[in-house]
Amino acid sequence: MSRPRYDAIFFDLDGTLVDSRVAVIDAVSAGIHEALTAAGETVPPIDAQMLRAPLGKPAPEYFRAVLPETLGHLAGAVKEAATRHEVAALAAGKGQLFDGVLEALDRLREAGVLLGVISNAQAPYFRAALRYTGLGERFQHSECHEELPPDAASPFKTTLLRRALLQLGSAPERSMMVGDRAEDIQAGISTGCATLGIPFGFGDEKELAIADRQLDSWGLLPAMVGV
Repeated sequence: MSRPRYDAIFFDLDGTLVDSRVAVIDAVSAGIHEALTAAGETVPPIDAQMLRAPLGKPAPEYFRAVLPETLGHLAGAVKEAATRHEVAALAAGKGQLFDGVLEALDRLREAGVLLGVISNAQAPYFRAALRYTGLGERFQHSECHEELPPDAASPFKTTLLRRALLQLGSAPERSMMVGDRAEDIQAGISTGCATLGIPFGFGDEKELAIADRQLDSWGLLPAMVGV
């Protein structure tokens, strides 16, 4: 068997491995309703695209972005409520992976490729997603934004990737970052890794244009990396 093109591959979670386009939006919407109602505030109209656009940002930034400026002080309460709804949905079996994800990851592992997953998501959701979807056992490294040290440098996705490279002992030139948002691709570029865009997640064609390549189907990934 020939050597794979990469010693390690690192993945974003939402919109890359997990098809959370419906579940996350529903949970955030429910969290907004719950937190604002509890605070005695009028719930503004909620548009799915408004909730979808900032996804991929670190959780605190995301929840501030989806609220009107006058309600920004409730971002923490909305985050807590939304996280409860997200974890409950995962526990109920509503965490859907994109078709072919597990099979592709298993092929990579069998070929000796080290795998890591990094995310800007909140920690309870991140850990629940890995647990309930069966993803967790397939990764040698996993870490999210909320698990970083307090003095971690921004942009956090780049810091997460640097830490993952060190943890797995993989050289950047032998590593690849896979994600659906510009933050993922930029993290790969900043660390010297190859980059692979996922066009069927939360990102759009324009922000993924900086990626080295794009993946049309998870079933194509093993052959793309030479396994």
